[in-house]
Formats: sequence, C-alpha cells, structure tokens
Amino acid sequence: SGVISAWPNYISRASLVPSDPKFSKQWGLRYINAAEAWDITTGEAGIFVAVIDSGIDYMHEDLAGNIGRDLDGNLGFDAVNKDADPIDDHGHGTHVAGIIGAVGNNGIGVTGVNWKVSLLAVKVLDSEIRGNDAGIIAGLNYVLEQKERGLNIRVANMSLTGWREPILDQEKNPYGAACKALSDAGVILVVAAGNE
Repeated sequence: SGVISAWPNYISRASLVPSDPKFSKQWGLRYINAAEAWDITTGEAGIFVAVIDSGIDYMHEDLAGNIGRDLDGNLGFDAVNKDADPIDDHGHGTHVAGIIGAVGNNGIGVTGVNWKVSLLAVKVLDSEIRGNDAGIIAGLNYVLEQKERGLNIRVANMSLTGWREPILDQEKNPYGAACKALSDAGVILVVAAGNE
C-alpha cells in the first residue's frame, strides 16, 4: 500500500566505439550502423569466414589476432601456387579481410565489422589479381571440404568480378555447382556484384 508506482530500472551505457585511430575514417561502418550492432556482439573467434581472394597478409598487425587455421593446422589454401601458404602478394584480399575482421578496439589502425572472428585465407587470385574458374572452384571445394569435416565456416566472401555467361543450370556448370554445394552445406556465400 505504500508503493505509489513501479517502473523498470533500465541499464544505460555508452555505445561501443573502438579505440582504433582510423575508425573515424571508416565511413562504411557508420553507414551500416556498426556501433549499434557492437552493443549486441563484436563477433566470436569460433566463427570462421573464408576470404576467397588474393590471400591475406596473415602477419598484418591488425589481422594477425583474427587469423584462423583449418583442420589440418594450415592458415588456409593457395590455389594459385597449389600449397598451404595463402600469403597476399597484392593487397586486395588483406583489404577485404580487414573490413570483415580487423581486430577491434586494440588501438591499432582500423576495426573490422567483427572485432573477433577467425579469418580463413583462400588464395585464388595472383599478384595481378587475376584468377580463373578452375582456381576459384578449387578454393570453393577447399572451403566445402573443411566445412564438411567440421570447421565452423559460416560465411565465404568472394569480392571478385569478371564477365561470364549467366549460369542457367547450376548442376551442369562446374562454377555454379561449386557455389551451390557450398550454399547447400549452410555457408552464406557473399559475392561482389562487380562493376560492369
């Protein structure tokens, strides 16, 4: 009888803004309202994102902490040189990996959409950022094989462009079949629309 009213005692806090000095120049993260998302989650190291591109500079100070290893202990796959050393010798894949998962709030460089994530490098483009369907298919198949063996790959990113005839029958087209198999395995395949 002595209570006039009751109201929830909500908790307030500042939005998470990373200490990375170049964050203020990352207009794209503001555009997608990343700070609001970071209040919910900043990522998780147990989730893998395969970066199918020109490789990743896995020694880069803003990426090294988020580089994952496959189930064989490798840093990824290199379809160009046909080995397990997907070092980036161009820079495009490293740039893409930084957007996806540069370590956030570490006072260095930029921040990624995910402050914590396991980046898996899949090199399918050479030093002149050229590749072919056979190499890209090999990269897609590598990611599929790792996923099927139990690696927690949730997303594969292909910031690639190139003109090809529309794929009307995924079952008969090897490139389409490789993309479909990865998607069917539960991996979200993100592909650039290209500039043509």
